[in-house]
Amino acid sequence: MLVASAGGGLYLRLRIEGDPKELATSYFAYWQAGDFHSMRELAAAPPADFVEQHRAFSKALRVSSLLLKPEPAVRSAENEAKAEFTASRTLPPGKWTVRSTLRMKVVDRRWRVIWSPATLVPELKKGGLLQLREIPGGGGGVATYAGGGEIPDTAGVRQYLDALTGQYASGEEELGWGVFLDGRPVKIFSEPTAARRPTTLDEDLQAAADKAVAAAASPAILVALRPSTGEIVALADTVGSLAASQITYPPGSTFKIVTAAALVTSGLSASSGVACPATVLIGERTIPNHNGLALGSTSLRTAFAKSCNTTFADLGVNRAGAAGMTAAAEMFGFNRPFAINAVRASFPEPSGTADLAEASIGQGRVMASPLAMAAVAAAVASGTWRSPIMFPADAYWKNGEKVPDPRKLPADVLAPLRTMMSAVVTSGTAASVALPSGTHGKTGTAETASGAPHSWFIGYRADLAFAALIPHAPTPTPNPALPLTTSFLTP
Repeated sequence: MLVASAGGGLYLRLRIEGDPKELATSYFAYWQAGDFHSMRELAAAPPADFVEQHRAFSKALRVSSLLLKPEPAVRSAENEAKAEFTASRTLPPGKWTVRSTLRMKVVDRRWRVIWSPATLVPELKKGGLLQLREIPGGGGGVATYAGGGEIPDTAGVRQYLDALTGQYASGEEELGWGVFLDGRPVKIFSEPTAARRPTTLDEDLQAAADKAVAAAASPAILVALRPSTGEIVALADTVGSLAASQITYPPGSTFKIVTAAALVTSGLSASSGVACPATVLIGERTIPNHNGLALGSTSLRTAFAKSCNTTFADLGVNRAGAAGMTAAAEMFGFNRPFAINAVRASFPEPSGTADLAEASIGQGRVMASPLAMAAVAAAVASGTWRSPIMFPADAYWKNGEKVPDPRKLPADVLAPLRTMMSAVVTSGTAASVALPSGTHGKTGTAETASGAPHSWFIGYRADLAFAALIPHAPTPTPNPALPLTTSFLTP
């Protein structure tokens, strides 16, 4: 429009669109609503990634809510204005409130927002990457035995605790939280704490297991569980590579516990008559007994106690069948996940008669870790298969992890299994060593494609189940897993 000057002349004064107060009100309203596109329209020369910068900022800080509290806009010059404000953002560890400034200026005869990353938070004035981070405690907390004693960092079992970081961190809070700009702290919400991490390990039993494997003539593994709860009370390993839970082996004759369960389910009893020849031909596969054992006509109890391969291979194929063997294996936890981060025991669907015959005596493609086989023995002891756990049960659900449901074994299957496992110790393949009274078990010698066979002994005594394994035992006869177990049970 034309305006008269004091000297009587005229000059042209161009109209300026908008008002800084209205501009600030609109901008904050759009921001509060998360309408970044409309905010961009109010800015002068906004960067091409204006919207993306706002979204990336919220994502990096994991912002769940934002509350803006603007103050009235004020002019700092005829064509410049600013509005101070506070922004309270809710982050996982808490609220972060900062003061900042919305700057405005007349650009091309129109009030515009002069935006920079510092509008989000002043710390971004010179740019950089802002992130919300957890602050590690630097030591994983203080791991404790079930009784409260501290587990030394040098303890062999620590390798298993350290491998289970997710579950192991499910006790008290250990990590701190902070907002960092290019690695430098901007806001610290909490400092890391040295949490106490209770485990299910029993200090005395762990010491006994460590001592037993250390005294073994070759690398050994020993796992012990509490059958009534599934709690791991001892885990010792001089093999390495987390062999107790992360490596699987053919279980050999220890798997006859599973096959015996399938046979009892099919109608046999411990006293049922069976045949135990020195060899048997099944599906063009000759199955021999160890050292040419031949018992002729005998009972299922004796065939189990003496570990007669021919009996169990024949009956696994011709009595239990593939469906019966698979059902029995899965009843004992095969093909099922554990709560603990461990490899599954596997019983693949038999591909034919010979494959099923080998599977029935724990050979071929049947594989299990020592931990899984300890759970088999624990199931017979308590009458219920339970997933092994290494931390108090509530630590799993607090960490969003599921403990598989327990699976009750039929009562009419348990009694014969317990009778047969007792006979192994009193008159069978484990009778040569002085195991404590009340011990039930099953020996196993698992053939391998290369190297010496694996020597196993699994079993239970009262509310303590165990699995002892010496992989590729240099001297498999007599079974070296037996004195290893005796050393553990009678330290």
